[in-house]
Amino acid sequence: MNDTNSLLLGVSGALLFGLIIGAVNGYLTAYAGINSLIVTLGTMFIMRGGVYLYTGQRAIPDDASLDSFIALSDGRLFNIIPYSAVIAIVLLAVFAYMMRHRPFGRQIYAVGGNPEVARLAGYDVRRVKFICFIISSLLATVAGIILAARVGSAQHTAGLNFEFQVVAATVLGGVSLAGGIGSLTGMALGVLILQFLSNGLRGLGLPTEWQLVITGMIIIAAVAFDEAKRRRAQGD
Repeated sequence: MNDTNSLLLGVSGALLFGLIIGAVNGYLTAYAGINSLIVTLGTMFIMRGGVYLYTGQRAIPDDASLDSFIALSDGRLFNIIPYSAVIAIVLLAVFAYMMRHRPFGRQIYAVGGNPEVARLAGYDVRRVKFICFIISSLLATVAGIILAARVGSAQHTAGLNFEFQVVAATVLGGVSLAGGIGSLTGMALGVLILQFLSNGLRGLGLPTEWQLVITGMIIIAAVAFDEAKRRRAQGD
């Protein structure tokens, strides 16, 4: 974007890069059979190290200062709703509809619940997993673009520890780590709960260290509750 003064080219380049990463992760997991947690953690460290090497651990400023890019963080629809929130709401609505009303959404639930049963039902399990990795990576890219617009630069430390907040938010929203259970609306509610909690802790003047401690405790408690609920369901 800095080189071309084009938001379209900058965003397109970022999305293309995100698509490639998602495709690599999806292939290694779905077709090569490598554990998804290992693949995604390994890719995260590779990408993070690559960013450190490329940037020299310095922020890349927004030299283009495009109004359209700044609007992603500061602009508001009807001077009320931030454009970043509009993007999030639209994406949430689209994917919530897909998960509930489209065949591919039902395939995702089936594969997440029991891949072997899904395979016997005629679903292409590897294809479903592969596509999900691409979608996840593209959505993470969109979030990164909005974050870069908000801070006004590309920060090499951006996104640190976000993965733990994601786990906490999704489990709080009723999504099972075992797969096959949960909804995007519940996940969105979990995000709001975690954000309200974070804002409340900051409002109380608690230092960052204690915020991390409390967030970690919430993650453990949420996962323990999810596991207990899953075992109870299996017992029933």
